[in-house]
Amino acid sequence: MDEIMKNQTTLNSEGYDRIAREVFLPLFPLIARKALEIYGRNDGACLDIGAGGGMFGYNIALQSRLEVHFLDIQPEAIDICMKRGREWGLSSRCSYAVGDVHAIPLPSNTYPLIVSRGSIKFWGNADELKQALSEIYRVLKPGGITLIGNSLGPPEMEAAITEKMKIYNPGWGKKHGHNGIRFTMQERSDMLKSLAIPHRLEEDDSGSWIAMMK
Repeated sequence: MDEIMKNQTTLNSEGYDRIAREVFLPLFPLIARKALEIYGRNDGACLDIGAGGGMFGYNIALQSRLEVHFLDIQPEAIDICMKRGREWGLSSRCSYAVGDVHAIPLPSNTYPLIVSRGSIKFWGNADELKQALSEIYRVLKPGGITLIGNSLGPPEMEAAITEKMKIYNPGWGKKHGHNGIRFTMQERSDMLKSLAIPHRLEEDDSGSWIAMMK
């Protein structure tokens, strides 16, 4: 294994996608099913923010009739995502854009379902995070829902993921902050309250979710 893979802070888009394939793959069908359950519909359009190679969004597409739009700040990640769409036969229901969550290059009030998993830790300090949350709320369609997750699945799945991740980064684990969270769920909730964005916090075997409503 390449030495660079042991330090998440130095991973490029291919490195993150490799971890998604080799470590997190069993998680994505579970959290996609949970997202669709909360959404309560089988059609419409979904925006996957910080999509990386697209595992979350594509599993939503596989379990529904939704059209999925993938957004990531890294062009290399979108290239990987587009290739996966062709390989999985889902390109006809998918679209792609390179863009920053702090200035989403998409129209307001567009997507009835917006999802993101594991990306929020990269959205910056408190002011930057508030800007990102405001932008997500802007593109959310009235009546829609946004689900931002830090998800590792039920205990046995979380344990298996943690053990595999220690191969990449020996210091990785819940005790050390496995997902690099800069803010707690409550602190993020307080930010949303300050922005007057309706939301609720959810936690179950699929993980922790911030659900924003419009």
